[in-house]
Amino acid sequence: MILYLHGGGWATLKPVDYDDLMYYFIKRLGILIISVDYRRSPEYLYPIPINDCEAVYRELVTIDYKRYGIDPTQIIVMGDSAGGNMAAVLAQRQLRANFQKPKSQILIYPVIHPLDFQSPSYQQYHKFFPGCSMLNPRMMAQWYLLYLGIPVIHKNVQNLLQNKHIRREGKQADKLRSIIGHDLLPISFINETDEKFVVESEDEYVGYNL
Repeated sequence: MILYLHGGGWATLKPVDYDDLMYYFIKRLGILIISVDYRRSPEYLYPIPINDCEAVYRELVTIDYKRYGIDPTQIIVMGDSAGGNMAAVLAQRQLRANFQKPKSQILIYPVIHPLDFQSPSYQQYHKFFPGCSMLNPRMMAQWYLLYLGIPVIHKNVQNLLQNKHIRREGKQADKLRSIIGHDLLPISFINETDEKFVVESEDEYVGYNL
């Protein structure tokens, strides 16, 4: 079966908005799908949305698998955008807790991290596709702030866009650079996106809590 976690920036949309997509999957795959109606920000801040999703997963694994006639070791977690983020976090939580892990993850354009708003992909989007999508770097920063309960004001948004939310020592840490270092990308891609959409000052930064 699939446990589906819908997107919407942790703040918008509901399972009913995905009914057509879920019906398509059910018809095509012939399996049970449960779409979680988790609580959303700004009324319910992190970690409440992901806690709701994890609670549903654990109840399926320990109790409700009998009710639905499913194998608790064969549950797939799937999500798009913010839902993809929570699907990944849910799986990581089970691994750390030594609990029954999902059979697999299906992550559809997932929100992975807020560590670098100056990455080539962010720059490329700003430079070549302005106004062409329902999302942009500034909106992503606003969704993150809303989810975390941090005031969505201009200063805080700019701090994220300029990577001032990461301390200087954090930016230089080998572990972080091994994950999001720009030098890991193909040279051709880096060269295409060498124009930053905001200027970062190495002399200014704020702490983890903005």
